[in-house]
Amino acid sequence: MKTLVAYYSKTGNTRRLAEEIAKELCCDIDEIRDKEYRSGVIGWFSASRDSFRKFLTDIEFSKDPAEYDLIIIGTPIWTFGITPAVRTYFTRNIEKFNNVAFFITSGGLGIKGAFKDMESLSKTPAATFELHSIGIGKSIDVEAHIDEIKEFCELLR
Repeated sequence: MKTLVAYYSKTGNTRRLAEEIAKELCCDIDEIRDKEYRSGVIGWFSASRDSFRKFLTDIEFSKDPAEYDLIIIGTPIWTFGITPAVRTYFTRNIEKFNNVAFFITSGGLGIKGAFKDMESLSKTPAATFELHSIGIGKSIDVEAHIDEIKEFCELLR
């Protein structure tokens, strides 16, 4: 089965988890890049507003999801929801998805709502996975969760 891990990451937490999943599954990986300015205080406020209002954004990614049997999509939680970049990725590619799985990184609340939102934008996932930091904006120790990551990957094999 040909698998792709597609993810958006602003601080690096979701990127580290995506890389570990791709390594474990020996599959391709693709970063979803948001072309909107999301740095500094102004960027943080606009990111929160756009996530809460479920806005779309201008994105770039390099791999065609239609070429894969399984797409594993990852996002951080912003203001109780998925990022605008991942929302846009879903809306641009929904017809290309065969099977999906989701993973989320979070420093706060919003996990259940985000998974429901992702499912409403695509289809029922084969599996879901979440990692939490201790507080918003804190780093997640991916290595400390390696057994849980392997279990998630085993569900997808």
